[in-house]
Amino acid sequence: MTEPKLIAGNANKPLAKAIARRMSLHRGMQVNLVDARVERFNDQEIFVEVYENVRGEDMFIIQPTSNPANDNLMELLIIADALKRSSAARITAVIPISAMRARIAGPRPARRSRPSWSPISSPRPASTAC
Repeated sequence: MTEPKLIAGNANKPLAKAIARRMSLHRGMQVNLVDARVERFNDQEIFVEVYENVRGEDMFIIQPTSNPANDNLMELLIIADALKRSSAARITAVIPISAMRARIAGPRPARRSRPSWSPISSPRPASTAC
């Protein structure tokens, strides 16, 4: 069984580094983020390059979907695609749910033509990507 490897998007690098530190303490061995480059071209297209060999590895992508949620979600999907093309054995997305907090706050005032609850679309991409 291989040791898990972590990779982070640009949404919250300090969180990813804190998770790596915590895993290092818990496992008793050094856990670092995989050396990778996640950037944007001038036209805002996302570019991902993984510098380490991840063939056959268990990869964990740490990427919150905070504001701007659509950009961060697309970055997550492109990182997952880059890892898949690099032959990672398993790819797991670690997505903190802070982006959903405001949407789950409670019901809107009731109106006759609309339901009283706003739809929560955040889980939709997760079920689509599987």
